[in-house]
Amino acid sequence: MSGIVYIGIDPGKTGAIAVITDGKLQVYDTPTVKIKSGNRNVTQFELPALWRILRKIKNAAGDNQLSAALEKVGPQPVFGAIPNFGLGNSYGHWEMALVAARIPFEYVLPTRWKHDMGIPPKSDKNVSRLRAQKLFARSRSLFVRAKDDGRAEAALIAEWIRRQRQT
Repeated sequence: MSGIVYIGIDPGKTGAIAVITDGKLQVYDTPTVKIKSGNRNVTQFELPALWRILRKIKNAAGDNQLSAALEKVGPQPVFGAIPNFGLGNSYGHWEMALVAARIPFEYVLPTRWKHDMGIPPKSDKNVSRLRAQKLFARSRSLFVRAKDDGRAEAALIAEWIRRQRQT
C-alpha cells in the first residue's frame, strides 16, 4: 500500500466498514452475534471480531496514513426508545474501537456526506446502493442485495473522506 488509507463507517448493526486504498475498495460487514435475551434473540456487535477487522486494516496500512469518517448518528423519534438505545450503543462501540485501534477519525453527518455524494436528502437507502454500484463499478457485486445498503453507505462515506482529503 502507498499513500493514504480511507475508511468509511456506517455504524448500525447492519452497517459496515469500507476501506479505499490505491483506488481499491474493501468492505467488511459489521460483525454481529445473536444472543438469547428473555424470550427473544437479540443482535449485538461481536466486539472481538470488530477489533480484529480494525487491527487487520491498521496492520495492512503499515506506515501509511489512516483517515476515517464515522457517520454521526443521533436519536430518531420515529424509532422509539429501545431502537434508539441500540443505535447509540452501536455508535459508541465504533467510537471506542477506533480510539483503541488508534485510528484517527472524524464525524460526518449523514446530511453532509449524502449531499456531497449527490444523494438527495431523506432518500431511500436504495439510492445509496445504486450510487455505490455506479461509483464502484468494479465492486458492483458488493451492493446488489437490498440488505447491502450498509455496505454501500460505508463505501460512500470512505469516498467522501477521500475527496475531502484531496481538496
